[in-house]
Amino acid sequence: MCYKLLSHWREKEHWLNRNEGWHTKKELWDGKRFAELSWFWDSNTEYCLPVQCQYPGCSNIISAETVLAADENEDGYHKVRCDCRHSTFHVQAKYVRGDPQNIAFVGELQCR
Repeated sequence: MCYKLLSHWREKEHWLNRNEGWHTKKELWDGKRFAELSWFWDSNTEYCLPVQCQYPGCSNIISAETVLAADENEDGYHKVRCDCRHSTFHVQAKYVRGDPQNIAFVGELQCR
């Protein structure tokens, strides 16, 4: 099963470091969407994680783009505002690297 889950990594020349990807040949990773999301699997790429609203009972997710665009204080915390509750809280941006073992929701890939 692990071999099958990592089959996209064995075919990474089809989408890694490509802006447009290849036309879809046989599998999903041959196509354009994997090229767009290559940072998610590429261990040389670092990206900011989204955060969850800290207001009790709210489960909204604040995008990484929103976190990085928010005002930052001298301690490195960003002042983020959640739209649903209009609550404001401070978060520190956390970064991770891509990993070939990351699993993306395949339905999301196919819908875009």
